[in-house]
Amino acid sequence: LFPPQFCPFRSAGCEWKGSCGRHAKDLDTHRKDCGYQPAACSIAGCDVTTTKQMISSHEASCGHRILTCTVADCDQKVKQGELKRHIEGECKHVLVPCPSPGCDKQQVKRGFVSDHLLVCGHVMVACSSVGCDARMKRMEVGPHECVCAHFLLPCPRSCSQKVKRAYIEQHEKQDCPRTPMPCPFADYGCEPNLTVLIPHS
Repeated sequence: LFPPQFCPFRSAGCEWKGSCGRHAKDLDTHRKDCGYQPAACSIAGCDVTTTKQMISSHEASCGHRILTCTVADCDQKVKQGELKRHIEGECKHVLVPCPSPGCDKQQVKRGFVSDHLLVCGHVMVACSSVGCDARMKRMEVGPHECVCAHFLLPCPRSCSQKVKRAYIEQHEKQDCPRTPMPCPFADYGCEPNLTVLIPHS
C-alpha cells in the first residue's frame, strides 16, 4: 500500500488526502483548486494574505477598497475603512442641524453651514453702532436700531451730518448749521429767523 498523501495546505485546514500512486494526478488537480492555498488581496495598499476560499470575502470588506460616498449628492471616492469617518466628520453633503439655538432650519448641508450662518436670524451679533456694546440675535437688529442711543441718524434739518440718536435733539436745536438763528439786529426790530445770514432789510 502506498502511504497516504496530504494536501500541502493541510496546515491551513485542508483535509484532503489520497495515496501516492493512484491519486498523484488527483493531488495536482486538487492543489490548483484548493481553497486553502494562500491568496493575496488584489486591492492596492492592502498587504493581507489569506486563503483562496476567503479572499473574495476579504476583498468585499477590505479597508483599502475604494467606494463612492453613500451620502446623496456626494461623489467623493473614499477607502472603505475611512468611509465612516468621512461621513461623520468630513462629507459636505451630510445634513446637520444649524448650530444656532432656536433656529428652525434643522437640516443644513455641512458644507453650507457657514453660508447659512451669514443669514441665520438666530446667530448672536454685536450692534454695529460705535459705542454700543449690546449683543442680540440677528433678527433683533432692526428693532434694536430703532431705539439704540448710538445709532446714527440723519439730521432732521437735512444738513450733511449724521448724529447719534442720543444727541439728535441737541444737534437739531444747538449744533446744526441749519438751525434758524435770529438776526443780529433783532433788538432793533428785525424779525426773520435765518439758517444763514443773507442780506435782508
